[in-house]
Amino acid sequence: MVPVKGSIRSDSADFLLDLALGGAGLVRFGDFLGEAAVKDGRLVPVLSHCHDSDPQPLTALILPGRQTIPRVRAFVEFLKANI
Repeated sequence: MVPVKGSIRSDSADFLLDLALGGAGLVRFGDFLGEAAVKDGRLVPVLSHCHDSDPQPLTALILPGRQTIPRVRAFVEFLKANI
């Protein structure tokens, strides 16, 4: 664990990426979000040795009665098999 403190919080990955690109500090998000910026040198990975390779849990919230709809059931099964 690496404790962090900061004065900026957001649930917008795009906003956090813009902040990181603007030099506001460190940001943690999925590899795909900053991939282009890392490839072209605008961002540099840090703390790679501390990377948690465990995937974050994903929860599918389904309204009652909708879990029997074939397309919903198929999507949930897809998530189970691929996430």
